[in-house]
Amino acid sequence: MTTSQTYVMANWKMNPMSLGQSNDLLAQLATQLANPSKAKVVVFANQLDCLAARAALPSSVGVGVQCVSAIAHSSGAYTGETSAAMCKARMIDYTLVGHSERRHVMAESTVSRSAQIGNSLAAGLSVVYCVGELLAERDNQQATQVVQQQLVELLTLGDDVANALLQGQIIIAYEPVWAIGTGQTATADDAQQMHAFIRQFLASHNRQFANTTLLYGGSVKASNAASLAHCPDIDGVLVGGASLLVDEFCAIIAAFN
Repeated sequence: MTTSQTYVMANWKMNPMSLGQSNDLLAQLATQLANPSKAKVVVFANQLDCLAARAALPSSVGVGVQCVSAIAHSSGAYTGETSAAMCKARMIDYTLVGHSERRHVMAESTVSRSAQIGNSLAAGLSVVYCVGELLAERDNQQATQVVQQQLVELLTLGDDVANALLQGQIIIAYEPVWAIGTGQTATADDAQQMHAFIRQFLASHNRQFANTTLLYGGSVKASNAASLAHCPDIDGVLVGGASLLVDEFCAIIAAFN
C-alpha cells in the first residue's frame, strides 16, 4: 500500500427499509466501533438516515451521503435536491460520485458528475470517485480502456481536482460493475492488476498522484477481505451488502487493521 491509512467504507444503498432496522443497525455499529480502529471507517447511509448515523456513530467514524446535487447552489428552490454545502453544515464529510448505479441505472451524465465533484470539493467534502467496467467491456478486453477514460474525465477538471488529489480529498474506488451485488468478485490478483494500472496511470499525469488512496468494491465479504488487504495497491474497500451485516462488516474492518 502506498498510504499508511487504510479505509473500510460501507455503502448502504437504498437500505435498510424500516426505521427500526436502521436504528438497530446503527446501535450495533456504535457499540462495535466505540474504540477507533486503525482503518478509517466511513458509512454512506441512505439520505434519510445520514443525520441519525452522524448522531449515533462515534466521531472517529466518517459519515457520507451517496449523492449530492449537481446544482451550483447551497440552498434554494430546488425540490428534491441536497447540496454538498448542506451536508457539510450537518457534519457529513464524504460523498460518492460516479457509482456504477448512478452511471448506468440513473443515467447520470459527465456534466452532472463534474458538477457534483466541483460542488463537493468547494463545500469541503471528500469525494470517493468510482470507476469500473461492464462485463461485456471486460470480455472484450476493454476494461483498462474504460477505466482510463473514466479517470481522464476526472483529471481534465482542472486545478481544483489536481489539488484535491494531492491533498487526499479525492479517493478512487475501482468497482467492476459485473461484481457489484452479484456475488461474483474479481480475484485479488485481478483487483491488484487494475489498481496497479490506475496508480501508474495517475502517476503518468503527476508523480505525486501515485499516492492517491485506491479502494476496491464489488461483493467484498469477510471471506475475501484478507486477500484484498494483502494487495500492495489496494488501500481499502467500499462494501455493499456485507456492510448491512454488523459481524461481517466488522470482520472486514479487522482484515484491514
